[in-house]
Amino acid sequence: MSYDYALCAWLVAQHADSAFLHNYVEQLKKAVADNNANPANLAYMIDRDLMNRNLPQLYGTQFIGVYNDEGVMENMLWPVENMEQLNARREHMLLPPMDTTGLKIYELDRDIRFLH
Repeated sequence: MSYDYALCAWLVAQHADSAFLHNYVEQLKKAVADNNANPANLAYMIDRDLMNRNLPQLYGTQFIGVYNDEGVMENMLWPVENMEQLNARREHMLLPPMDTTGLKIYELDRDIRFLH
């Protein structure tokens, strides 16, 4: 798989239905291992796949819009597994560090409307 092909395939898969995206994660992992794809794109795809399965993300790439009690949409970070290691994982995937100070984090067990 060429780098350009991997980028195009990532763009399609990243916005496809959750089953398609989930199946493509392994292919993109192989492309990254072969230096044919960007590790940052893999991080985005892994996080989107985890979010689609209602699981905490690893790299902090996914936010959602959540309507508060006043009906105003607020951006919230999808929960992150082991937040203390977030920036180490991001660095490994060639993502810049993330300052999480003051970020609102979505609670997976909340029963509210959200968009993603």
